[in-house]
Formats: sequence, C-alpha cells, structure tokens
Amino acid sequence: MANEPVLQIGDALPATELALAGGGERVDLRNQRIAGRPILLWFPAQVPDTALLQRLAEVREAAQAMQALALLVVTADLEDRQHANVVVDQGGVLAARFGLTGGGWVAIDPSGRLAGKPDTEAAALDLCRALFDALPVVEATSQAPVLLVPDVFDPDLCVRLIDFWDNSEKSEDRVARSGRGHQHSDSQIKRRTDVIVAEKELFGVLRRRLGSRLVPEVRKAFQVPITNLEAIRIGCYEGHARGYFGRHRDNDTEFTAHRQFAVSLNLNDSYDGGQVQFPEYGRTLYRPPAGGAVVFSCSLLHEVFPVTAGRRFALFTFLFDAAGAERERKLQEKLIAGGYEGVKPRS
Repeated sequence: MANEPVLQIGDALPATELALAGGGERVDLRNQRIAGRPILLWFPAQVPDTALLQRLAEVREAAQAMQALALLVVTADLEDRQHANVVVDQGGVLAARFGLTGGGWVAIDPSGRLAGKPDTEAAALDLCRALFDALPVVEATSQAPVLLVPDVFDPDLCVRLIDFWDNSEKSEDRVARSGRGHQHSDSQIKRRTDVIVAEKELFGVLRRRLGSRLVPEVRKAFQVPITNLEAIRIGCYEGHARGYFGRHRDNDTEFTAHRQFAVSLNLNDSYDGGQVQFPEYGRTLYRPPAGGAVVFSCSLLHEVFPVTAGRRFALFTFLFDAAGAERERKLQEKLIAGGYEGVKPRS
C-alpha cells in the first residue's frame, strides 16, 4: 500500500493484513471473523503502556455494546506481550493510507468503507453508535436482488452536479429501441430531462469516485469485476410534469445488451414520489438518500414512480465487465459501418 493515495470518507478499505501483537497470526480486516460490524482503529501517538492498554480495554467494552470491534494499531510489535485487540502496522503504512501523521482514530463501517476519522475517543464511540443505530434489525418479507450503497457522493459533489445540469444542453425523454436510429424520445414511457457529462475533468472525478466507493461493493455483492461504464447522465424528473419512467429493462435491445448493472444515484432529497420499484419482486419502494445509489442487474424489470412535487435529480450510468466491453466495441463497429445516427468512431 506504499505510495497509495490517502483514503477518503466512503472509500472501500483495501485488502489490509496486520499481525496480532506479540508474534500472533496475521489477520485481514475484511476477514469473516472481523468484517460486517463497525470497526474502530486507534492509532496512538505514543508507545502503548499499561495505562493505555487499560484504556483500550474500556473502549473495547464500550464498542462491544454496539456490536463493534475496537483495535489498537501500533507501528512496532510489543515484545513478549500478546493482546487480542492490538495489531501491528509495520512502518505506519496503514496510518499513511488514512492520512494520519500523529496518531488518531479511524472508523470503518460494516460494509468495509471508511466512515470517518474522529478527533477524540468520545467522537469515535459516538460515530460507532451512529453506524450501529443506522442499521436496525428488520425482518424482510420481500426484497429485490439489488444493492443499496449510501454516501457514494458527498453533498458538495451532489450540488456541483445539479449546477452542471442547470447550465448544460439537455435532451428529453430519450429511450433505447431496436432498429435504425437506436434512441428516440417517448414521453409515454419516460419523462426525464438528461445532460451527458462530457466535461473531461468532471467525468474523471465521477469515474474515480464510482471506482473507489461503488465498484468494490458491486464486485463483493455480485462477484463481477467491473471494468467499464457507459456515458454518465445527470437526469431530472420534474414534479410539475409528473416525471416518471415506466416499466422496462435496461438491456433488452441489441444496443443495450452489453450492460450488466444499472446505477441510479440520487443527488437530492427535496422531492415527493420518484421511488424505484421492481415489480417482479414485490411492491417495496427504493429511494436512496442524497449521495446514495441503488445498483441492480439490467435484466430486472423496474419503474420509477412519478415525482409529484419538487425535482428529483440523479446520476445514471451502466456498468459492465471486459466481456461486456467487447460486446459494446463490436456494436460500435456495426453502428459506424451501418451509418446509424449519433454514433462516432472511438478515438
């Protein structure tokens, strides 16, 4: 992990093997015995002594009450002293990934993403409590095979994307269809105004953010190594027009068959309606909070309910692996050779 970029809030924790202090076995923070709960990592600024280890025991007990795990991370082994909750970050490599230079706290959420870097022990336990409370125990009676990922984008980026939509050229109600001219406008199926993110710098920001916060979750949940994404769109469902998208699948034409996963990432909360439903799997409605995404197989039937007040802004794109990329490449060649509208040779 040397010379890797500093992890940001929401980034997935990379494979992280640490040794238990006192010559113990090596452990991975994503191991099944550790993951799936909040994890607090305490990087002390000084060499641990008896008092500090006693304090760790108190933090560990408080964390256990929230089904969390607290670990003390030291940069050099504790000679002849084994401790189940002390691990060794040899040379401070992991601390550097978190951007810590003088000690500190790190919180990892149950999905294995960086949740925060609290300033104090009290703040660390408060964040741990918030992570625990955010996931109440529920009994599911119906559930589509979809992935909900919160905090993919921070509020500032959401605002930036809405501003980008406001100030860009727009297209309305575009849907895919088979046959010549593979996209057309059809307000009987879809009422949404889109802007394609063609600005190189902004596209790069979005690609990196999706790559560090969303793609690892897709690989973990669906075991698909994502390599490509389609054009990124910012869309708006207007309340005054009762913006909606009728029941459809996202890969049922020759122009969309390469798609594997759809991403619908909400950018704001100030609207009514606009939920996503998967009618083949019940009547459950999905509405991620601002900055959060719902990801699902493009073969799932789904619809977007009408927005009845306000405006729902969201980012939309499609993800696929290397095999899907090859199918898309062949499609592009076919379209170019056939003179289809709106298709340009790749540079």
